[in-house]
Amino acid sequence: MKKLIVTMMTIMSVASTAFGQWIPDTVRMGATSINDVFYSLNNGTVKTENNKNWHLAFALGGMSDSGAVWANHNAGTNFVKVFNIHKDISQWSTVALGDTSNADLCFNNDQGWFQGALNNVPSSISTQYGWGHYIGGTTHDVVGDSIFIIQADGIYYKFFINLWNGTGPNAGNWNFQLGDFSGSTTYDTIKAVDYPNRRFAYYDLDLQADTNREPVKASWDLVFNRYSTDNPLSGPSPFNSVIGALSNKGLLVSKADVVHVDTAFAHYGDYVAPWPSTSNIISAVGYNWKTFTGTWSVPDSVSYFIQDIPGNCWQLQFHFIEKTNGGSCCCE
Repeated sequence: MKKLIVTMMTIMSVASTAFGQWIPDTVRMGATSINDVFYSLNNGTVKTENNKNWHLAFALGGMSDSGAVWANHNAGTNFVKVFNIHKDISQWSTVALGDTSNADLCFNNDQGWFQGALNNVPSSISTQYGWGHYIGGTTHDVVGDSIFIIQADGIYYKFFINLWNGTGPNAGNWNFQLGDFSGSTTYDTIKAVDYPNRRFAYYDLDLQADTNREPVKASWDLVFNRYSTDNPLSGPSPFNSVIGALSNKGLLVSKADVVHVDTAFAHYGDYVAPWPSTSNIISAVGYNWKTFTGTWSVPDSVSYFIQDIPGNCWQLQFHFIEKTNGGSCCCE
């Protein structure tokens, strides 16, 4: 068992519980929380990336991630807006900005990496992926069936995913088209082979370019960022932008709440045997380890037990969130 202390926008502390020590560390997200910070419990900060250098992210985990397409809500839910306008590809040439008035806004959710905004289209059909439908057969392809209007950093685009390749030499590739409202259409492909061992490939709609902004997926445990949640405690809107930590796929997390960290550690088996049903939710650490009553505060009665992908167990505590330099989180 290892014990880690983190400060928000700054992570602080990790230590082996065998010696009852906390190991401090710091994670800096920067002024206005401008960066995403990929973090390893064992090695500290792995990579820091500006959170405005992409608009859409395409999952590379295949069917297990439900062909997920995330919108960039890391910079707030208004940085990228996704409108489901309820039109199919036969209506591409007739799509107009006025279609946003009767559209449904789509958001990423924080339960799993399969819950991207373009998947957030309710359906009772099990083969429906939100933006398209699974056709089965020998190819296991998913074919697009829904046009979206996407507002990215103030600019509006038409967007349609033509095909996600399930198997074969192009397995994992994303084929899509992007249009403006003057009649221009661009066709593009994201090739999975260009992003080995990554969870997502990222795309800038303005530059019409994909980019590799993630570290190797086995190298990080948490990403400190802004994300959208429908947790009713997060605010009055259906989805709100919050600051916290999302878990990499494969981690198990159990929250020890309203109990001092040392008492929780002395009885950690009560929290991990068995792991709770919520342990694999990517926002199991999340944002609500802190409170705001005019100023931010972090109680010493909240900590987390985390089992990383290799099977090591950690206790994590946040010490403080510092907003004067863009925010900091402290954990032990």
